[in-house]
Amino acid sequence: GDETWYSQRLSTNGELDFDGDGVLACGGDCDDSTSLAGTGGSEVACDLVDNDCNPITIDCDGGVIVTELFNNAFGSDSDQEWIELYNTTATAIDLEGWMIRDDDGERVFVTTPLSVPAGGYIVLAEDEDLTVNGGVPNDFEYGGAMTLGNTSDEVVLVSPLGETVDAVMYDGTFPAQEGAAMSLDPTALDASSNDAGGNWCVSFSTPYAGESTGTPQAVNPTCTIPASGAVAGDLVITEILNNPLGTDGLKEWFEVYNATSSAIDLQGWEFTDNNADGFVVTQPVVVAAGAYTVLGKSTDLSANGNAPVAFQYAGSMALANSDDEVWAFSPEGTLIDEVNYDGGPNFPDPNGATMSLDFNTLDSISNDDGGNWCTSTAAAFGSSGDLGTPGGDNPSCGP
Repeated sequence: GDETWYSQRLSTNGELDFDGDGVLACGGDCDDSTSLAGTGGSEVACDLVDNDCNPITIDCDGGVIVTELFNNAFGSDSDQEWIELYNTTATAIDLEGWMIRDDDGERVFVTTPLSVPAGGYIVLAEDEDLTVNGGVPNDFEYGGAMTLGNTSDEVVLVSPLGETVDAVMYDGTFPAQEGAAMSLDPTALDASSNDAGGNWCVSFSTPYAGESTGTPQAVNPTCTIPASGAVAGDLVITEILNNPLGTDGLKEWFEVYNATSSAIDLQGWEFTDNNADGFVVTQPVVVAAGAYTVLGKSTDLSANGNAPVAFQYAGSMALANSDDEVWAFSPEGTLIDEVNYDGGPNFPDPNGATMSLDFNTLDSISNDDGGNWCTSTAAAFGSSGDLGTPGGDNPSCGP
């Protein structure tokens, strides 16, 4: 009659040894689909096989880690969030069968081959379409199955063996800024170091698309900004548009002046008020000696009233119409200048015009005195009709 031939080894009791390793399931073979698994075997890091048939032995601790998170886009986060992963090993790792989850029941399953090259990066994006995802290059779309909280959340990588390979639990100790990725310092590329918020920073890079900073699919820049050497008074706050005509929207801005004889790169500088508002300049913004630069809510001329904004801080800071503060800190954390305006009686309280520092008092001591400021008498600078001289010399406040 017909005969059926098996390439597998057949035991005396009729059980098949499917992987041909000489060990049957009933004899202790925990995975009869591969000869790489068997009792007494040696675990091979990150091959995603239980080589020693002991589920307690760690297979891939830290083989793939989270290195960058874009959790707070300019405007709406929808479709623009993304996660970058890095392969710390010397062998490519296929993420098919892996799960990415948080602690609140959100989870993403990788159901197709997705290789992370040895020592390489991939990006998981909420939406793969560059025309709607903010322009981020990506390798895998996870859709709406997972969202990243702006202030705190978790990203947990789970292998097909059920092991947690890496977990990042970010909170208030991690950096957070609208329009900037949270970036792991390149000296901290392991599953232990990326647990600490101090090893992360807002991404100090040129924008990857639009005004969004980050380095998707590439090595992260250092979190250490070179010392500026700046001292008090090197940078002076000279003009503030805190109350534009109509709705303030994206039209607020303030101007800084370089009082030194050398250019100042503002990357790494921090601007804050005395409360929770503030931002770090994440991209190179060079202020020439004796020149002015404008920092504002938007770089879009059609939205910001035609102000020549060099860096967009969006919702990270708001300039109150009555009283507020603008403080400038160097990358070393030195307070370089501060203006504490009161909305009257000491400082001007304009509507539709800037608070303008007198051209004859461009220093960090004089701008403490509200008497050296006035409501701008310059012509309207743009489409909104607001008066001011963004990026240029202020008029005198005298007669």
